[in-house]
Amino acid sequence: MANYGVWMLEASNITVSGGQSLSGFAQGAGSNLMGETIRLETNDWLETYLRDSGSDTRFDDNDDQRLDGSQTIDGTVYGDGTKVEAEYRVTLRDHATGETWDVLGYNVSNSSPAFGTIEGLAFVGPPGCNRFAGWGR
Repeated sequence: MANYGVWMLEASNITVSGGQSLSGFAQGAGSNLMGETIRLETNDWLETYLRDSGSDTRFDDNDDQRLDGSQTIDGTVYGDGTKVEAEYRVTLRDHATGETWDVLGYNVSNSSPAFGTIEGLAFVGPPGCNRFAGWGR
């Protein structure tokens, strides 16, 4: 079994224009975010700890990754073994610099439907997402 960390920015630290939210009920596709602006309000990154079957350390959709220990994500405590997955992938662009980042919709799969909530955005990049430390407001 593989154990690893995924860094994410919790949904309460993110604003989406047009009255939208990170969550959407289009089979977790993120289509509700098309044409909207996503604003990162803080740099308060949270490392979540996961375990996955075999040697797999890829945070993915429809995979068997689970929380490794009880963890608080966006103000809610989730128990050890709660299933999590990456629901969608979108690219964010800083209008001031033109820099882009790929992010994954971080879903704790205990809602109904299971893909119905996004608790934050996981950034695709190096461990700790150090390159994002100065970006935000």
